[in-house]
Amino acid sequence: MSFKMLDGELHADRVPLATIGKAAGTHAYVYSATQLRAKAQQFKAALAPIEQKQLMFAVKANPRPAVLRTLADLGFGADIVSGGMAIALTSCRRPYPRTQFSHTACRDGWLQQIEMPDDVRAHKAPGKPKPSAGRRKSFFNPY
Repeated sequence: MSFKMLDGELHADRVPLATIGKAAGTHAYVYSATQLRAKAQQFKAALAPIEQKQLMFAVKANPRPAVLRTLADLGFGADIVSGGMAIALTSCRRPYPRTQFSHTACRDGWLQQIEMPDDVRAHKAPGKPKPSAGRRKSFFNPY
């Protein structure tokens, strides 16, 4: 449904924006999950003829957990540039098929955070080798 006027009131996915505003108590960003899913599916369909591809979402563009969950559910990978973004991914509690760390000024602390944040520590496979230093890293998000 996305954004529509119903009975003279603007709604996002059939929820009145006034209701969202009252619940938030302050200004808020409002996204339509329906519209996000539709646009992501349209993007995937347009690229369907390309055989070897990995669709990635730049987490820097919008690290909100609901957005990350929606895109993970649609099979998108995540591209991150900091340890904070890695933590944002683990907070969304969804599996990402692939997460890629791509930052030119990569710091050791970030790599340690990405490789094994505290809440993921128990899920790390024993004996798994640590990644070597470099500009692009990938890691597995167990959620």
